[in-house]
Amino acid sequence: MRLAELCSKFSTGPFGSMVHKSDYVTANGVSMINPANIVDGKIVKDKIMAVSSMKALELKRYALQENDILLARRGDLSKCAIVDKTNINCLCGTGSFFLHLILVLPSYFEMVYSTEYMQSILQSKCVGATMDNLNQDVLGNILFPLPPIAEQQRIVSQIEIWFTFIDEIETKKQDLQKLVKQAKNRILSLAISGKLVAQDPNDEPAIELLKRINPSITTCNSHYPQLPQGWQVAPMQMFCNLVDGDKQNGIERINLDVKYLRGKGESVTLLAGKFVPANSTMILVDGENSGEIFTTPIEGYQGSTFKLLDISNEIYKPFILYVVKSHQTKFRENKVGSAIPHLNKKLFKEIDVLVPPFEEQKRIASKIDEVFSSLDTIITEL
Repeated sequence: MRLAELCSKFSTGPFGSMVHKSDYVTANGVSMINPANIVDGKIVKDKIMAVSSMKALELKRYALQENDILLARRGDLSKCAIVDKTNINCLCGTGSFFLHLILVLPSYFEMVYSTEYMQSILQSKCVGATMDNLNQDVLGNILFPLPPIAEQQRIVSQIEIWFTFIDEIETKKQDLQKLVKQAKNRILSLAISGKLVAQDPNDEPAIELLKRINPSITTCNSHYPQLPQGWQVAPMQMFCNLVDGDKQNGIERINLDVKYLRGKGESVTLLAGKFVPANSTMILVDGENSGEIFTTPIEGYQGSTFKLLDISNEIYKPFILYVVKSHQTKFRENKVGSAIPHLNKKLFKEIDVLVPPFEEQKRIASKIDEVFSSLDTIITEL
């Protein structure tokens, strides 16, 4: 049947010419429900418009009853809500349709209206250059699938069961994602303390690589009595420093900012900046996610919220990056600055790095890659 034939009342809200600025009140008024007040299938009273009681009496034919259906007639045409007891006698707004159904359960109508079938029809029939607008005659002539009331009830009941089941799956998926994140943190903790792979007594001890960085180094591992054989402890700044790219002018390059590197923003080019080669490693030093690491996919100019990580050749790069990642929670919890939080650079430089022999660093990083890949596959296949 056509949609208009399923309703005892089928109308738009009052025309804009019927409601003037002087009709609106800020207190003791009658609410007008507009599309902006339909959020996730519910009517919300946040920032709602209201008219005086006298004007509401003039517009009483637009008053809503329980179980009426409210639809948006411009903008987001998927907006649909069922009027409940708390919204009785509110008015349909100027940007809405309201329907009083006689042959359709409101809950069944709401489910069908949200389907791709209905939404594709609406989008194909709407008009307007800058904003979608739905004509009342067009909406009223749409063919609506109408089973008997008893079957509508069974359909709604079954869909609600499946939606509940899907919600449970989604909840369990989120729980599993949390467990995977915790597992990754635990794996990193085990890895950087020498408990993920076996030690090899034939590996060159870590003290030798430290001496190549600083021949006069003296080490003290007294705070780490359980340190594996061949390992040493040294501050992060010995292997990894925060630096800037070389300043350049007159060459147009992409600005490697956070939005671009996250794939959430258009590329912006600059004619000057701090040059960063492709495949460089940068660390976020400003903002809530300070300490997050990015690899540059192309050459460009260093984003203003980043520093380059200058990593010593004497340390295996994937290993030291995993060490940095293992401390990201600490970085976030110890930011400095009031207006814009910054990475605590002093903390970063002084972090104790438990340094295994170089060959063991490779084995550790490889094992982390292997385990993380398996965990990521689990999440991907959920």
